Amino acid sequence: MSMKISAKIFFVCATVVFLGLTGCSTPQSRAKERPEAFNKLSDKQRAAALEGELVEGMNKAAVYVALGKPGRVLQSREKGVDRERWIYTEIESQEIPAWQRVYHQSDGSVFSHTEYDPIHIQRPRDSFEVIFEKGKVAGWRDL
Repeated sequence: MSMKISAKIFFVCATVVFLGLTGCSTPQSRAKERPEAFNKLSDKQRAAALEGELVEGMNKAAVYVALGKPGRVLQSREKGVDRERWIYTEIESQEIPAWQRVYHQSDGSVFSHTEYDPIHIQRPRDSFEVIFEKGKVAGWRDL
């Protein structure tokens, strides 16, 4: 199997796995998953969550509705305050330049030439972080 076909198969499989893991949920569908928690939010927090936006003081259920499940959760305690960081990831595609030598035979002679055959890779990359203190949103940032 050629390198080009292998890379395409990998790309398709990685995309299918990524979509399977992340799903195609929306804030509206996530709100329906957790109606009790969603209905307990303030009007301001409910509106922000349905728009996929954050507001300081939101609880974890509101952030789940707004952004979905994080890729990783990191917990710590600093100066007596419990902190939790939700890290969201995205799939990053990259093309790595590569050339290969191609050989062919004609009339008993062997000829070769170089063809551009880039390698395509995909990998997860941390892209966004939500910081909770005492169970409430204290801040967020792009990574």
